[in-house]
Amino acid sequence: MAGKSGGDTRQSPDPRLHKIVLIDQVTSDSWCEGVALRPNGNVLLGKIEEPELLVLDLATAPPPANEFDSIKPRLFHKFQEASGTFGLCALRGTEREEYAVSTAVSDPANGQFSKWTVWRVTMPPEDSDDGPEISEIATLPDARFLAGMVALSERTLATADANRGCVWRIDIPTGQVSVIIEDDAMGAAESGEIGYFGVNRVRFTEKFGWASNTGSGFVYRFPIQWDDDGLDLKAVGPPEEIASGLDNSDGLTLLPDGSAAYICSYTSGHLWRLDMEGEGGAGKAEVVELRRDLVSPTVMELIYRDKREKPTLYVVCCGTVAADSFDGDRRYWLELAKLDKAKLQITVTVTTEVTYEYI
Repeated sequence: MAGKSGGDTRQSPDPRLHKIVLIDQVTSDSWCEGVALRPNGNVLLGKIEEPELLVLDLATAPPPANEFDSIKPRLFHKFQEASGTFGLCALRGTEREEYAVSTAVSDPANGQFSKWTVWRVTMPPEDSDDGPEISEIATLPDARFLAGMVALSERTLATADANRGCVWRIDIPTGQVSVIIEDDAMGAAESGEIGYFGVNRVRFTEKFGWASNTGSGFVYRFPIQWDDDGLDLKAVGPPEEIASGLDNSDGLTLLPDGSAAYICSYTSGHLWRLDMEGEGGAGKAEVVELRRDLVSPTVMELIYRDKREKPTLYVVCCGTVAADSFDGDRRYWLELAKLDKAKLQITVTVTTEVTYEYI
């Protein structure tokens, strides 16, 4: 292994960032598409190939005995009615520490995904040995492949559907599901190496929604309008291409003012910054390469800590070693991306609507 294992932290090559932290404790045969940084400094992770919510005790565990040891993730919760964990984000405006997690019954090797569900995970008190409280927020019977998820407000979630090419809206109090935007540009590519995945990540600022398309390598913005109370939004225009050539992209995140975004490639190991002329800037973004040595980077988060003006960029990856040194077998995940959509089996379940009220 090249470099130090177990959370590589180094000075940022980007003057906009405080530093870049690599969350590299996952094994090389794992695929994490959900990450959340807890207030106590620990990290929550979700694995596509297992219905597990993991925790990395980065803040509370003793440091490794030597630089080649690693803090191992520990199982925090296993979803009994699922086989994979996908999107993960912190909920807003809650009295307790709470998260939303999406799961599915899945067979990745054969491209079969069904029974998509979004759950509320309420964390136990810090001094408690209890497990989390789990309750259902919504089911999405028409979803095909849920990817990145974000909380728009205390009432609303948004999650990308990488195969259908849309962004779903989820009303948290009622569990009602609707579409924010659906466009051919955001769908899975019809040709090329990556044919299954389309829009993978979605982020929002005051004026725009941002979306990355894994299959095409494009990044889009679309204009949005928030409602009067700021709890929900709607798309008011089509997607506009602002960057291209970002093959097999993942992990889209951006500065709050929309002046720059960060995106990585899980096959080439690149980390890029996309510069805009402010949030209202028109035209294409300038793409700046920050790193090219990451192994399978997937999900990222920008976190402001300790009242610093600059955020820290956390990147989930398998370290900085060469791709041919994997000690596990991740080939079936890459093969999934090449599946013929005509052969894809997606189970759609018709359900009755259930309304949940939280007091």
